[in-house]
Amino acid sequence: YLRDLRALRVRQKNLSQRYAELQSSDNNTKHTSTPQREVTIRVRLQEKNTGDISLHYARKTYMDRKLLNDLTRVIISCAIEVHRNLGPGLLEHTYKIALLQELKLCNLRAEKEVEIPLTYKGIKLDTAYRADIVVENEIILELKATENDNPLFYKQLLTYLRIADKRVGLVINFNKSVLKNGIKRIVNDF
Repeated sequence: YLRDLRALRVRQKNLSQRYAELQSSDNNTKHTSTPQREVTIRVRLQEKNTGDISLHYARKTYMDRKLLNDLTRVIISCAIEVHRNLGPGLLEHTYKIALLQELKLCNLRAEKEVEIPLTYKGIKLDTAYRADIVVENEIILELKATENDNPLFYKQLLTYLRIADKRVGLVINFNKSVLKNGIKRIVNDF
């Protein structure tokens, strides 16, 4: 058990150092906070007057897929560290604060209670959609501390990903004896 714990901490440290190196090397060349690449995507637009739907191509910047996977691994290792120290059975807010602190220790930019705006036919709707944590403005974390896994949690996160135009999210249920059983990765057009 101690050998696995040491290996996990070494891996977490290596991944966070690698991410910091990639981030700093990209900052020197592009002056942005996260390494990204520009891709061409298809956009479905609907005319307001006629209702006709047409496809257009647009340029969109996304974080590189490999970097997203590495970032997800670091987040999961941070969540495991929080769960190992606190254990199951606490309130969701406690895990949120602890995970934010752990992410900051790994030099990751994380924000809590990020509002997700919803636009319907060009009108911004006042909604109460809030992501628990958004890491590096790319990955949405939905934290839970419940006994049972509800499929609604995964649908909710997928909806958040679509509305916010993000590609990867994690549902983390801290109320499991082994946290690995409480983590589910959700992807949107990945």
